[in-house]
Amino acid sequence: MLRTQIRCLGLLLMLLASSYLPVRGRAGDFEAELAAFDTADRKSPPPAAPIVFTGSSTIARWTSLAADFEGLPVLNRGFGSSRYADLLTHYDRVILRYRPSAVVLYSGDNDLAEGWAVSAVLGDFTNVVNRIRRNLPETRILAISIKPSPARGRLIERQREFNEAARRFCATGTNVHYVDVFSGVLDQTGQPRIELFGPDRLHLGTAGYALLSDLVNAEFNRWGLKRRAAVRVLPAIAGLALAGLTGGLIWWRRQRSSKPTGA
Repeated sequence: MLRTQIRCLGLLLMLLASSYLPVRGRAGDFEAELAAFDTADRKSPPPAAPIVFTGSSTIARWTSLAADFEGLPVLNRGFGSSRYADLLTHYDRVILRYRPSAVVLYSGDNDLAEGWAVSAVLGDFTNVVNRIRRNLPETRILAISIKPSPARGRLIERQREFNEAARRFCATGTNVHYVDVFSGVLDQTGQPRIELFGPDRLHLGTAGYALLSDLVNAEFNRWGLKRRAAVRVLPAIAGLALAGLTGGLIWWRRQRSSKPTGA
């Protein structure tokens, strides 16, 4: 009798615990953000063969993306609080539909924070990469390591374990690259550098994004990506105005010289 009661209690505790665990890759979790992408695409068609940045809030909050990668056709399709499982669920809407020339991935942070095993998160990550390689064999893939943060200091060793496994996986594939932001975020004592984060101590601040953009730009430079020249609107307008003024002066002088002189 006692044994049966203990088993029932254990089952009840498991059910209660599972009610607090997220269901991975649920279709409706991010519909508002995904619908916003659809609307943005209709209003302003994205560039052909863009470099798609996608993943969780580290990407979604990267508001300086266009300025940080000036001259490159970057497209931000990050959606906050997402996991690699969600990238799999919404793969067609945030990656495949754009037929990108390159995909930059950042996720895994939330996955580990929610209690998923490193092996499970790694499996989702490799499934995302392999799906891109299968559908878009010429597309380059850049995986950004999970960043450590002061708010999630308890996860550093698990993050380190995932990052090392992801680095090894990327080293074995064609057109698959890895950027280590994890090491750059740590100070000499092995703790996350506070100055790189915002007030919540979880998301990157301005200095953190400066570090991240430097690392990703360095990798793009190694690829030899060609950047289009920036269009300087004010100098162009000034040049047109000067040309118009010069032409007007020439016309005016010709008109004066063609008039008969008075008696």
